[in-house]
Amino acid sequence: MNLLLPILLVLVALLVLVQVWQYRMLRRLEYRLREQGRRTRMLTDDMGSLARAALGAGDSLLRVEQQMRRLAERQDQAELHNPGERPYSQAIRLVRKGTTIEDLVSTCGLTRGEAELIAMLHGAAAQG
Repeated sequence: MNLLLPILLVLVALLVLVQVWQYRMLRRLEYRLREQGRRTRMLTDDMGSLARAALGAGDSLLRVEQQMRRLAERQDQAELHNPGERPYSQAIRLVRKGTTIEDLVSTCGLTRGEAELIAMLHGAAAQG
């Protein structure tokens, strides 16, 4: 009987130590779980922000595309009202700078006859 009491005390002490160790482990795991929950909420908020930003960028891109379409339509309309005016204006500027007829044909897309006529009307010889 004398030996039984010290053995029981040692076993009780071991059980208490195991319980303390388990309690500490439980607290650590609870802390980790709270941290993971906090991180998950942060990531969820970040994903929501990114989704809203992507929608905003998509809306901006849509507006830019619509504006580009409107500008292209306006340019097409302007070209319909003044067909071919631009190559002639460019050709006149080039002739005044001394560009050759061959360069006018290749640069402005004019026929040789058109290039020669512009050169005669607006060339250096016509001005002076």
